[in-house]
Amino acid sequence: MMSSTPNLPYFGGAEGEACRVAAIEAWRAQNSTLKAELEAVMETDLYQIAKSYCQPQIDLYNVASGVVCLLEKSTEGQYNLTYGEFWLNGNIYFDGDYDLATMFSQTSNFTQVGSMSACLADCYTGTGSGCIELEPWLTNYGKVTSDQYCQQQWGGIDAGYNVIKLCAAKAIGAPADSTMLDYVNIFRYQLSTQQDCSYKNCFPNLDGAILATILPTVSSGSFGQCEDEADVEIWTSGGAANRPANSNYCSREYNGGCYLDSACIEACFQETYGYSAKCSSCFGAIPACSVSSGCMNACMVDGLVEDCAECNDPCVEEFNKCTGLPNVTAGPVVVPTGGSPTPSPPQATGSSAPKARLITALTTGILVTLVYLS
Repeated sequence: MMSSTPNLPYFGGAEGEACRVAAIEAWRAQNSTLKAELEAVMETDLYQIAKSYCQPQIDLYNVASGVVCLLEKSTEGQYNLTYGEFWLNGNIYFDGDYDLATMFSQTSNFTQVGSMSACLADCYTGTGSGCIELEPWLTNYGKVTSDQYCQQQWGGIDAGYNVIKLCAAKAIGAPADSTMLDYVNIFRYQLSTQQDCSYKNCFPNLDGAILATILPTVSSGSFGQCEDEADVEIWTSGGAANRPANSNYCSREYNGGCYLDSACIEACFQETYGYSAKCSSCFGAIPACSVSSGCMNACMVDGLVEDCAECNDPCVEEFNKCTGLPNVTAGPVVVPTGGSPTPSPPQATGSSAPKARLITALTTGILVTLVYLS
C-alpha cells in the first residue's frame, strides 16, 4: 500500500501519484499526434511482452515521476523549464507506460541501440562532454541550472528511464549487429554512467570520498610491484601486447565480469595470467583511477579516441610506477564475446563510425580505458 504522506525528495506518496496522474491526464486530453502514435505502439504484442516483464521497473519510474511532479509544483515559476518542457513533449514523461512506448522508435523495436548520451546532466546544464551525440537536436540544451537539476531530482526520472530500457532490452531485444549479451551490456553500461554522472553533479565532494573508500587507488608507496622475475617474464613474453585483451576478459567475462571490482580484477590477473598478487594489484587499481580522473564520459562512446587516451595519461603514469615494468607499446586489441583476440577496426570519427564499433567500445565498460596502459 502506498503511503499517503510524501517524504521528499525521496518519496512522493499518494500525493505524488495524484500529481503525476493529473499531469498525464492533462497531456492525454490534448489528443496529440504523438499520443496516437504511442498508443498504437502500446497495442502491439511486442510492447505488451516488454510491459509484462518490466512492470516493476515502470512502477518505480512512476514513483520517481511523482517526486519530480511535486517538487516542480512547489517551485512553480522559480525556474524557466519543467522536465517535460525541456524534452518538448510535455508531461508524457510522468508516465512509465508511455515512456516505454517512446523507446520502440528510438531503437527500431529494440533491434538497434539508438541515440545515447553519456551524461544527461550535461545535456541539461551545458557543461561537460557527456551530451555530444544529443546536443545537435536538443532545443533546450544547456538551459537548466545544476541547482534545478539536483533539487528537482531529474536524475531520478532519467535513472528510471534507463532501468526500463535495460529491462526491455533483456525482454525483447533482437540486435541486428551484435550478440544479445553485448546488446544488453550496452544498456547496463548506459545506466551505470548516467547514475554516476548524476551523483558527481549533485554530490561531487561526497562522491570523491566514497570512491576513495570503495575503490582505493594505488598508494604513493606502491612502486615496482612487478619486479619479480616471473612477472617480468610474463609481461615481456606477450603480457604487454595481450594486456588489452586480458583486461577486456577480466572486465567482461571473468566470474561474470569484474567491471569496477578491483579485488576481482586482481584475482583475474593472478589466477588467469599468472602474475603475482603484488603485481596484480596494479591492474586492479586502474578502474578507480580512471573514474576518479573523470574519464567515463570521454571514453564511453569510443574508448579508442584521443580524448580518452589523454584523459587517462595520469592513470598510465600511475600504472607504470606501480608495476615498474618495461613500457612496451602495443596496438589495442579487443576480444568480442565468445571469440578470440582480434585487432580492433580502424578508428572512425563522426557519423561515419560503424555501429559495431560503438557496441564494442560500450560493452567493454569503464575498463576500456585499460587499452591505453601500454
